[in-house]
Amino acid sequence: MARIYILHSREEDNFVRSLMKNLTDLGHDLILSDFEVGHDINLSLKNAMQSADIQVAIISDNAISSSYFMNEMMQLRNYSVHTNLRKLFIPIFYPNVSFNELPSSIRNIQGIMLNGTTEKDSKTVAREMDIAINSFYGKQIAIEEEEKEVKDKIESTAPEYIQQTLSDLKSKESNMKMYAVVWYTIGFIALLAGVAATIWLSDSGLDNFGEKENWSKTIFFAIKSALIIILLIASSKYSFNLGKSYMNETMKIADRIHAISFGKFYLQVFNKRIEAEELKDIFRDWNISTQSSFLGSKSEEFDPKILEKFSQIIDKIKGTEPK
Repeated sequence: MARIYILHSREEDNFVRSLMKNLTDLGHDLILSDFEVGHDINLSLKNAMQSADIQVAIISDNAISSSYFMNEMMQLRNYSVHTNLRKLFIPIFYPNVSFNELPSSIRNIQGIMLNGTTEKDSKTVAREMDIAINSFYGKQIAIEEEEKEVKDKIESTAPEYIQQTLSDLKSKESNMKMYAVVWYTIGFIALLAGVAATIWLSDSGLDNFGEKENWSKTIFFAIKSALIIILLIASSKYSFNLGKSYMNETMKIADRIHAISFGKFYLQVFNKRIEAEELKDIFRDWNISTQSSFLGSKSEEFDPKILEKFSQIIDKIKGTEPK
């Protein structure tokens, strides 16, 4: 049955001995503290808390007046609360105890009220505790079954899902990297073409004009050359920006793969002890930075502003015309 630790003050020793005997008769085990001379009190309390499934505090006015008892009682209460319902804390209140002297965290717990401290009262309390303990264990069994069902599902479905996700991400990463390289290459070619076009148009323009001035032809040739060069430079910039966006997406996917791989490692190591909530925390960062790099791109980054450049060229040409 249950392993029970009872915290009490020395003034309640007689009642506690009677209660322990009745609990033992019901099949429960009692955890006795080793608060002896030369022993570390905090370590003794820690060992008792960890060994017992049921934490009991006998609360009387004598106990409340002891700061040591109050500190131990709060440790028992907090320990049971933070073990995810794996420990049960039962306060037992003496008759006419001063509830106003108790912390609200203790007053708010449904405890057992004593009518007296006789042998009959201890048997009644022992039976009430036995009912509470059986109810607690019943809930524990239901929780454990639910946890086992969740763990079985995790064990059977998580590895396959994680592997499929990793495979899809690696494939997507490879495609994004290829697109980035392609657009970087196109941008570099466009940039080289712009330089080559500038050199070629300059040489061919000088050859065509010879020594004779022809302003109409000059203007036409200048506009055509400028448009070609501007379009090539704009294409180069457009390609580089696209390549950068694809490369950023590649880096994000690589980060996600790293996050999922770490989660996979954690799942393999701590599979038997992992909880459903922990699983969410482990993989919560896998989809970080979901905003696409393409969404931040503005039309101004790709617009070559041909009309604006054309207007500037015309103004400069007009400025060179003889008055």
